[in-house]
Amino acid sequence: YNDLGDVADDRRHRYKCRRPFASGLIPMSHGVVAAVLVAVLALALAALLPLWSGLLVIAYAASSVLYSLALKRVAVLDVILLGALFTVRIAVG
Repeated sequence: YNDLGDVADDRRHRYKCRRPFASGLIPMSHGVVAAVLVAVLALALAALLPLWSGLLVIAYAASSVLYSLALKRVAVLDVILLGALFTVRIAVG
């Protein structure tokens, strides 16, 4: 979701304008469809996990979406949330 949300800024950036969505190589509609499909698949797979693991996956996904939508623009929260997300990924393996 982060790349889709930043496409307008990426198009104006010297290097990021070459990214697939920013350059138009991949239509944004394809990214939206892919994001929805991956989210549905992730939730379906999370349902197969033990309860605490499934809840962790849901919390991680929600945190990632919140980061992409707004929290990356708040300097202190940006650093804290990124650190937490990377720590969860390391812990889960």
